[in-house]
Amino acid sequence: MGIDLQNGYRDLLNHVGHEIELAVYGDLEEPHNVAIECMTCGCVLIDFDHPEIVDPDLAEMAYLRRIKEASRKGIDNSPCAEMK
Repeated sequence: MGIDLQNGYRDLLNHVGHEIELAVYGDLEEPHNVAIECMTCGCVLIDFDHPEIVDPDLAEMAYLRRIKEASRKGIDNSPCAEMK
């Protein structure tokens, strides 16, 4: 996850004015992952896996899909500079 839960206020403040999107990965009826993403920075701010799906391959596929989608949209896939 991109947001440090101990410093979430400041982490989120860095994204004020950015394009934020909620994305789901997997089946739309019951996705295996849901994420809040900063489209401006190209990073996942926070994401959660379906609590009943514990397949590590699905988690890896979701991660790769997010990278591919960000790349398709012309977004830099590097971690958010503001997050450091």
